[in-house]
Amino acid sequence: MTDPFAHWPDRTPLVGDDGRTLLVYSLSGDPQDGRPWADGVWRPDDIPVADAVAEALRRLPGHAVSTSDRELVAAFGDAGAETLRHAHVMSHDLAGLDDLRRTPTPDHVRTHRLTAQQLLRQAQRIGPLLMTAYPPGHPDHRYASVEHAIRGLQLVAQDDVLGPFLDVSQVAILDHAVIGAALIVERPGVAPDGGPWLLDLFRDPASPVKGVGRALLVASLTAAERAGLASMTLVVSHSNTTARALYESLGFADHGQSWTLALPS
Repeated sequence: MTDPFAHWPDRTPLVGDDGRTLLVYSLSGDPQDGRPWADGVWRPDDIPVADAVAEALRRLPGHAVSTSDRELVAAFGDAGAETLRHAHVMSHDLAGLDDLRRTPTPDHVRTHRLTAQQLLRQAQRIGPLLMTAYPPGHPDHRYASVEHAIRGLQLVAQDDVLGPFLDVSQVAILDHAVIGAALIVERPGVAPDGGPWLLDLFRDPASPVKGVGRALLVASLTAAERAGLASMTLVVSHSNTTARALYESLGFADHGQSWTLALPS
């Protein structure tokens, strides 16, 4: 089997002292909870797990690593790695949206297209909301501080996280204040490994208004279809059963699982 993520940018081989390529990964510009992040970690079929793990522990100490290779996950765990996230990849082919278009928006809430320029201008305001939506202990928590969340939004707006920012992204407004957003980028490749990618979907947990996340996602899906996009993909934590149920109810299909682990320093 060849590298399934070869179309991703900046694929980096981890080469052993004997010249063998033991792992291949992409170093993301979006750190995981302050850690450098090796995403899409793939091991060639002829490489023993023990050899790949030993070299990764030596060369990538303290990194977060994401992989769907269950043998790697088990071996990293045995070596003391901490599981940060167990997730599902889910994708929507943007067919059959007629019923979704009739989804009502919560009273007094408006959804609008969000451009990269708007996100960049509003990062200081949206960053604290993103942090409170995914606080420490939440299954999808990844920002170490409000400042880290703001910087993450700026990187997204500058096309530095997974791919170019797409203006089918949406923001939810209530009484002239942002209460939620859906951030979508264009990841290299096609679904379920690439294509339009829902990077973040979040709402103000302090708001009493219900259905904001569903309204944002429906608005994003319909905007993507109108723009001629073929799919939308996302990753959701295994333990975030509420979000998984929402995605399934809107027509997203499960395409596999992945794990993100923090390697020992």
